[in-house]
Amino acid sequence: MCCSRHTPVCHPWAWRHECCHYHPPAWFTGPAVQPYLCPLCGQPYHLCCCSIRPSIHVHQEVSADTANPSREAFIGGSRNVRLTIEYMPVTGATTPSVKVVVTDSSDSSEWNVTTIPAGYHVKEDFASAAPGSTVKLEVKECMARLRWCEALCC
Repeated sequence: MCCSRHTPVCHPWAWRHECCHYHPPAWFTGPAVQPYLCPLCGQPYHLCCCSIRPSIHVHQEVSADTANPSREAFIGGSRNVRLTIEYMPVTGATTPSVKVVVTDSSDSSEWNVTTIPAGYHVKEDFASAAPGSTVKLEVKECMARLRWCEALCC
């Protein structure tokens, strides 16, 4: 769900149209819900704490290879992000490695792999990062791409 106009804040399933009324999908067979009440907390929408804020998800990525072995970027947006890394050793590599360092205001965490067999590899959701953190991607004898989606409030 990388380009939706409305994204759930507290819950992964909320079906609302722009008029802010509850409209379950056709396959929903749950109990009947009043259109002016939140189906999760039962409060009127203007008092609901699970409301949907308009937002958009923006895809971000950092790439590194043998020509540019170290890249750095910062995490933006309004929510924590989940990081995904793709990597592949170059032809003839003897000791390929990939390292990701996530640094925020109070802590630093590191993920690395030093034994990379030939071929393409993906590691999804291997780490999370808060807005304002920096990520550093370092490679040796391989290519790698670090990806994430940032939620921006509109």
